[in-house]
Amino acid sequence: MGTGLLGAVGYIDSVSRLFQIIFYPAMTVFTAVLAVLSVVDFYRMRYKGKKAVLELSKGLKRKTHEIIRKNAKVKTIWIASLITGILVSFVEFMCTGQIYLPTIVYVINSAGVSARALGFLIVYNLGFTVPIIAITLIAYFSSSTKKIHEYMTSTNAAAKIKLLMGALFTVFFVIMLNITLRTFRVM
Repeated sequence: MGTGLLGAVGYIDSVSRLFQIIFYPAMTVFTAVLAVLSVVDFYRMRYKGKKAVLELSKGLKRKTHEIIRKNAKVKTIWIASLITGILVSFVEFMCTGQIYLPTIVYVINSAGVSARALGFLIVYNLGFTVPIIAITLIAYFSSSTKKIHEYMTSTNAAAKIKLLMGALFTVFFVIMLNITLRTFRVM
């Protein structure tokens, strides 16, 4: 999905000044909103004991679980895993796309559409997937998912992650603001 977005955004960016004039300010506002909502989520989760605002809807969560359950019953587990991964990726993109799209825009602005940009994309994806793989392996070899959920809520780990996401979105906001100002030749 990332290489497709990288190519599409890179192509449109290179041929359309109108795209730049609309897209970059929109991404700047989008990252600012995500930064604020992430900090709000931290506050809600940490101090109010409420659910996060920035999370998949119940319907999308249900759809993800349905896809996993359906494909987990197939005898050829490798093919089922691949299909499940692809389908879940499309559903989860609603959540992960919040970070992914600004990252791709930054990569294009710093490296263009090149092998270097693809390298940045690979590093980003490793940074995103390695923690998920580690958590999955820890859950598989040590505890139940219920114990992990209890740990995440008792230590406010999920709230702390939201605060870190807020910081990350703030960094993306500053980057996108810089790109937007350069696009309009203010800087």
